Amino acid sequence: LRDVLMEEIRSGLRVPGDRLPSERTLAEEHAVARMTARKALSILESEGAIYRSDRRGYFVSKLRVLYNPLSEINLMRQMRNQGLLTKNIYLGRQILEAKGWYADRFEVPVGTPLVLERSVVQIEGRRLVYGEDCLLMEAAPGYAEQPYVSPMTQNLHKNYGLKARQISASMRVTNIPFVPSKHLGVSTDTMGISLTHIRKLEGRVILVDRSFWLSDSVELVLENTPE
Repeated sequence: LRDVLMEEIRSGLRVPGDRLPSERTLAEEHAVARMTARKALSILESEGAIYRSDRRGYFVSKLRVLYNPLSEINLMRQMRNQGLLTKNIYLGRQILEAKGWYADRFEVPVGTPLVLERSVVQIEGRRLVYGEDCLLMEAAPGYAEQPYVSPMTQNLHKNYGLKARQISASMRVTNIPFVPSKHLGVSTDTMGISLTHIRKLEGRVILVDRSFWLSDSVELVLENTPE
């Protein structure tokens, strides 16, 4: 069944954005068990050929966007350079104390104050990226009292004189966690890609940004490029 559906997509019988039949309908049309239909859809999703929209079903994936996580050119600019209609949707700010994952990444004691900015990037009308930018509060005094300005790296450089250097970019395939999935409009078992960037200034980590991408939406291009 997976091969049949993939051929329909490749041949143009099903075009990007088309909604696929439900598991039950596919099982009935192809005389297979519903579990077989579910497995076929799951494989196609893992291959990026289709994506799932929470409570709406499966759809044929659209053209993937190209993103270079090693570039100093920010995400929004990389998307616009591809001629894509892009919108940053700000979700709000949270003041928190470092612990666990963040304490390890910032290399600071538990309880160190941090500022967390959350947003979603909508590309060509579809929410594809959930992002968290986390700043070491003491690195930019007064930042938490000011309105959010995107992108954070540019804001820190322009208004606070902080030009942090990216020291690492890590990636892993994962199911989209609860909070990101809620804002992306997908279920928590949807396959995604987690990207984490760590930036240092004068030997200390001041910025950690983490994003979750829908796996069907992006093709990663790893190249070192100038800003």
